[in-house]
Amino acid sequence: MRCTHHSAGHWSRLAGLNMAELLAFCANSPALQGLEQEGTALPRQVCERHCEVGYWKSRHADAVQRVERLQEELAQAQGRVRTLQGKLFGR
Repeated sequence: MRCTHHSAGHWSRLAGLNMAELLAFCANSPALQGLEQEGTALPRQVCERHCEVGYWKSRHADAVQRVERLQEELAQAQGRVRTLQGKLFGR
C-alpha cells in the first residue's frame, strides 16, 4: 500500500531528502491531514514508513554504486601492481 499523495515519479524526488525533510513532507500531506482529523495516527505512521523505505533504498543504491566503483579501482590497482612486479622481477 502506498500513500495516496505519492505518484510514480515522486520517489525519485524524495530520494535526495534527508530523514527530517521526508518526515516533514509526510506531515504536510493533504491526504494525511484529512485522516488525522478523524483521529487515527495509523495513516501517518504508514506514510512515514513508506518515506523511510524510499530513503533507505536510495542510500542502499548509493552504497552499491560506491562498492562497484571501489571494486573497479581495486582491480585497476591490482593490475598496475602485477605490471610493476613483472617489470621489477621479470620472468
